[in-house]
Amino acid sequence: MQKLLAFARGKHAKARSFCTPLLPNNSNGLTMLRVFMVFQLIFIGIVACQSFQPIEPISTQQQLQEAWQTNQHAVWEVDWPTTPIGGTVVVEYWRFDNQYRFEILEATSARLVGETLVSDGDLTWRYNRLKLDKTNLTETMSPARLSPVTDMFSLIEKRLNQSASISAQQQITSTLSETSETIELIFADQTRLIFWLGLKTRLPLRIKLITSQETISLKAQSNESLTHPLQGLFGKPND
Repeated sequence: MQKLLAFARGKHAKARSFCTPLLPNNSNGLTMLRVFMVFQLIFIGIVACQSFQPIEPISTQQQLQEAWQTNQHAVWEVDWPTTPIGGTVVVEYWRFDNQYRFEILEATSARLVGETLVSDGDLTWRYNRLKLDKTNLTETMSPARLSPVTDMFSLIEKRLNQSASISAQQQITSTLSETSETIELIFADQTRLIFWLGLKTRLPLRIKLITSQETISLKAQSNESLTHPLQGLFGKPND
């Protein structure tokens, strides 16, 4: 029995010595713990205390149109589960006035990777930049499609240009990584279009379109203003 008690005490002492460093055992440790808890409470308060506030829908819709049409260079992660390809598509996107360029970087369908759509505002070229040759290049009048990316962009633009938004609301959201303004448009058919705009850049960080049948979302891996596009970025390849 004495041997068993001694063994148990030894086990208990080891466990105690293992756990002790995890707990503050002096005034400095307690102070650090209190400071951490205070910051945590402040952070929770910042996020929790911000609630959606109603705003005027027409001017709000115009604000989102401007953000969407701003000259920009972004990498978008597109999630549209109901499309034939399913899964996520990552696309790099450039926009400058009426010119644009899409390059698919990642997709669940291997044949889409490298697919590129370029427009100079009048003509559009579609090709695969990973295997460009004369038989691979298609030239058409603008606009042209690069599904599912341009299909989703068209859906967003259609809603932004639709004058039937019946209400709008906004919310300021702060996290450890970013502070953004969340703006939601609600339409007569109860479709919801939600934009997360960076407070400093006023560029979209995330976009979500929620209908009665599906939810489509875009998440920016990066997004920045485009002021001086590279020469040839929006032109015919190999020109």
